[in-house]
Amino acid sequence: MSKKLISLTIIFMLGAACLSAWNLYQSKAVLTTKNNTINAQQQLLDTLTKELQSAKQELTLALTNQEKNKTELAETKAAQEKAANDLLALQKQLADKQSEQSTKETDLQGSHQPDQKNVPSSSDNESTLSKTIPGGLEGKILAVNETYHFVVINLGEHHGMIKGSEITLKRGSQILGEAKVTSVEPLTSVADLVMKSIPKGITIQSGDSILYQGPGK
Repeated sequence: MSKKLISLTIIFMLGAACLSAWNLYQSKAVLTTKNNTINAQQQLLDTLTKELQSAKQELTLALTNQEKNKTELAETKAAQEKAANDLLALQKQLADKQSEQSTKETDLQGSHQPDQKNVPSSSDNESTLSKTIPGGLEGKILAVNETYHFVVINLGEHHGMIKGSEITLKRGSQILGEAKVTSVEPLTSVADLVMKSIPKGITIQSGDSILYQGPGK
């Protein structure tokens, strides 16, 4: 009887040990699966974190470029407004000179014996009056804008000047370069300098001569 009891006890203990080992194996398997899942989730989290950081950097760069573009646009607009104001100022100065010259000419025509001190000097006449020469019309540069490379000349619509015409720039007998008329007023015109036609070291100045040979010349 006692042997059977001992045998049953041993069998029970072995069964309990086997069950415990099986439970331990299953627990380890579950733990391994959970660890693998955690590792996969951590890798995914790391990837998403890197992508988020990259997106933040791209957004920061885009915002920086946007601000830079706004600044450049504002600077360009300011430069255009300044150029327009400079041109208006030059045109006003020119109109004043033309009005003054017209008054002088009227005074001279109304006097039989003009006072020599009131007669414009030859240099004044050359700076404001145009004259016809063989092969074209000669005038003067009244103002130069070195920033935007254009000149104001004393030949306008009344002299036959046409927008798009080309003029030759001179200083005495020296050819300085070419310019293209972009705006025509009754007595004046604005012309853009053709920079590639002007030799290096040459600076266009107020008082330089211009030669206009007519449309298409």
